[in-house]
Amino acid sequence: MNGLDVEQVKLAGKPKVEKVIRTDKVIRYPTEARSFQNAIDMCVAGDRIAILPGVYSESAVINVDLEIYREGDKGDVVFVSRHDTTLLVESCKVKLTEIGLCVEEGALMHHALHIDSAEVMLDGCEIFGGLYATFACGDSTLNARQTRFHSAYSFGVSILNSIAHFHDCFIFCNKEDGFNIGGGTSKATFYRSRLSDNKCHGMHVHSGAEVEMDTSEILRNAQSGICISGGDAQFEQRGEGEYKRSFMKIQNSKVKNNEWNAIFVLDASAHIEETDLRKNGRGALTLVCSKSKVQKEIEHRQLPFFDIETYNHEFEETGHVELVGVCPGIREGGQNEFTQPERLPGDWVTYPKERLLELFKSCPMEVQCKLHGHPQGWHPELCKDPQASIKIKAELKNWVQREGGIHAEQEIDCSVADFLKPLGLQ
Repeated sequence: MNGLDVEQVKLAGKPKVEKVIRTDKVIRYPTEARSFQNAIDMCVAGDRIAILPGVYSESAVINVDLEIYREGDKGDVVFVSRHDTTLLVESCKVKLTEIGLCVEEGALMHHALHIDSAEVMLDGCEIFGGLYATFACGDSTLNARQTRFHSAYSFGVSILNSIAHFHDCFIFCNKEDGFNIGGGTSKATFYRSRLSDNKCHGMHVHSGAEVEMDTSEILRNAQSGICISGGDAQFEQRGEGEYKRSFMKIQNSKVKNNEWNAIFVLDASAHIEETDLRKNGRGALTLVCSKSKVQKEIEHRQLPFFDIETYNHEFEETGHVELVGVCPGIREGGQNEFTQPERLPGDWVTYPKERLLELFKSCPMEVQCKLHGHPQGWHPELCKDPQASIKIKAELKNWVQREGGIHAEQEIDCSVADFLKPLGLQ
């Protein structure tokens, strides 16, 4: 041989493998710490805390970079506080995975999650109760994925001069707004998320904030689905730019079945693209720009959270709404299709059966139920009934004579599929 070491030749053909040694540690709670706060205090930046399933009556403060997650595949982890904020995160980065946070008592002062000048990621969490289920302020960042925010005494999520991103999230059943964001530096995005069944607006964008929403739903809120209002005069005074008006971009979404408007724009701007705005109690869209109209709207609607004195800056013709693509609920030219009480067309008695069926479907359920005695109102068999036209005309005529008009609960042009699905008939 030529002096080569056989072992060296063998090793030369193998890739060099570097061992990765984790310097962080995992603290298991409650087995390795006497309290959740004690577990946090034992950590340095980059450590992790694994929580065994259970309900823990504790509150805590985090000011070091951490990852906190549920250990195991079964059972929930829920931290419950009374008369205290459940989790306060200050000036650090924290990731929570499959963790529940709740304020059981003391909801008038405290939040389930309070983020102050920090960055928090939520993955598969449930945040509920408190004044706000989640409150972020002080240039914080919130990233939420597959997380639920609900049952707050006021807002489900409140963002003040901070940034938030929501992906596959659900904000529901809060006693005021589902989502409330304000401040000229505030921005938020929503993708494939839902805001529903809140007692005020589904979403309120105000004081110069910006929001983008794509492929999401805002449904069944007690006031407007979306309210966009005002601007941030302080933004100009701080030298960060001109007076900043609130703005929202909405695309490929549904804003439906809200008791007021789908979208209410008050001295603000909106870009609405390919979004369904039908079936809202006061129509699809209202744009208010003049101070006198604002005062009138506030008095008429008894709008919460508005101070007329803040709307003095260049008030005439400051609002703007841009419509792009097909937005059901808004006709060409921006005219609303209202679901307010509608008069029957004067020539309705001459309509063919198919047109009468469409008109009949727009009637209140009590009218529909009288036909054939069907408990769910209109049904497919009606199309096969040769007497359908006569029966519908008679029922509509009686209704008009008795009530003087028809209170449409569905739009006259709604599709058969849209009408049947809520009834479980398709």
